[in-house]
Amino acid sequence: MLPGDKSRCTSKQKRQADDIEEAHEKKRVPEGKAVRRAWRL
Repeated sequence: MLPGDKSRCTSKQKRQADDIEEAHEKKRVPEGKAVRRAWRL
């Protein structure tokens, strides 16, 4: 699996990453950084 390829992630992992991303954005973390942190599963 290539870095950044999320096609093999389970639906639970995708939900968790979305929740983490939203939490970071609420803390005013820049969007790009929030996405990188969220997908560091």
